[in-house]
Amino acid sequence: MKRIVIGGQIDKERLAETVRKICGERAVITVKTDIEAAMDVKTNAADYYLGACNTGGGGALAMAIALLGANNCATVSMPGNIKSNDEIATEIAAGKKAFGFTAQHIDAVVPVILAEILK
Repeated sequence: MKRIVIGGQIDKERLAETVRKICGERAVITVKTDIEAAMDVKTNAADYYLGACNTGGGGALAMAIALLGANNCATVSMPGNIKSNDEIATEIAAGKKAFGFTAQHIDAVVPVILAEILK
């Protein structure tokens, strides 16, 4: 069973509900502060971090980048720019553990991320 923490600056509950609907019983979803969520991934208390903000990278991933390193994080959407499904899959295959995106793109990117990590 996957352990997913929700961080980021906005729409945490909406994001968590979307993740819960998609994952069902296949994952444990927890909403935390950014620093708590990133620490959970760093200490292996969680497998993945998802976060949303207005830019997709700043407030969504700042603490994750600081604690996990940029090489473990990926911004998968920004205003006006969403990575393709293949690009998102490549980020996951490369071992990325933290994903940031704009809140407006939750419904577009979260299903793609979860489809890959739940394989």
